[in-house]
Amino acid sequence: MSIFNPNTPQLKATQKLIDAYTTRDISKIGAVFSRDYRHQTLPKSIGPPEEGREEYIKRCGGLLPSFTKFEVRIQRWVTILRLPDSHSPPVGDGPQRG
Repeated sequence: MSIFNPNTPQLKATQKLIDAYTTRDISKIGAVFSRDYRHQTLPKSIGPPEEGREEYIKRCGGLLPSFTKFEVRIQRWVTILRLPDSHSPPVGDGPQRG
């Protein structure tokens, strides 16, 4: 049985990021990331370099005007719990949302 808590710091931070992307406002997007934020575009196998916060914000700011709408939704939220015994496998799963 799963217990879904929509008030976790992780879910609140995720929603803040989604809201920022939805506005297509680069200052709101940039405000979500910490100074030491690192971004890796996937798939890594095609060779995109890892970017720092300022590099990513600059690139993102150049791309966003190309979109007339940018919608991001949580399809499913999965919570992984680690038991105190480090040899135990992860357990847990949050319900679907959105």
